[in-house]
Amino acid sequence: MNSLKLLACGFILSFSVCAADKNNNTSIVSPIEGQWQVNQANINNDATRTLSYQFNDPRLVGRVITISNNKIQTNLPEGSDCLTPKLAEKTISLDQYITDTMGGEHTITAKSYELNEDGNKHVLAQEITCASGSFGPADNAMNARIAVLNANKLLVNWYDGSLLQLNRLPANPKPVASFECSNAKSNVEKAICSDFNLAAYDKSVARAWLLAKKQSNNIGDKNLSTSLMKSQKSWLQQRDKCMNDKNCLTEAMSTRIDSLSSYW
Repeated sequence: MNSLKLLACGFILSFSVCAADKNNNTSIVSPIEGQWQVNQANINNDATRTLSYQFNDPRLVGRVITISNNKIQTNLPEGSDCLTPKLAEKTISLDQYITDTMGGEHTITAKSYELNEDGNKHVLAQEITCASGSFGPADNAMNARIAVLNANKLLVNWYDGSLLQLNRLPANPKPVASFECSNAKSNVEKAICSDFNLAAYDKSVARAWLLAKKQSNNIGDKNLSTSLMKSQKSWLQQRDKCMNDKNCLTEAMSTRIDSLSSYW
């Protein structure tokens, strides 16, 4: 079954399974069900104010969205569970999807976000309604909207005008940390390398650290650079006290990413 059939199948107003294919009797599930990881975070480069997030912000890249017929959940910042999601779909241009999600501003297009996608191409746009909870920003009394670019790639609008590009994850994705997992020795390293989300957080901490260090070096403030180094060393010592406690490690790394973001 090719991706065009997947897109054409879709669902209206609620998750559903499409009718069996007449030729091979194969059922087709909704094109957005499954696990998705943020591969890239784009921002409106035409914005005239400082935005909450930056391009490929470590707080966003690497996070996961899981979509099922009874829940949408995510570990993205500001994320909360959307229970019993209902979706209304329509096929529109990518530029129209961006216009709709950004409050009807027609000057904001795919080009504004440097998406490397044709703004005139048609996408399957899904508008989300939650029976309880929420998913994404509630600007204009709506939750986030999902655009299906192809069978393995989605767009989701997130807070403060950011756009997330998501790639479909396999059933059992392999953890990839900021270090070589084959060399993992400590309890913390082994725990990180045993869990996909922990490994993704570890990579985000590493990127956040590099951004903070680069910014402090650009400023040329030696005291700031020294303070940053001390704080990272202190944080590593605190993180290591988590041992193999995954909840503790998740909280420690998420908090550290937020802390480092103050340097950008």
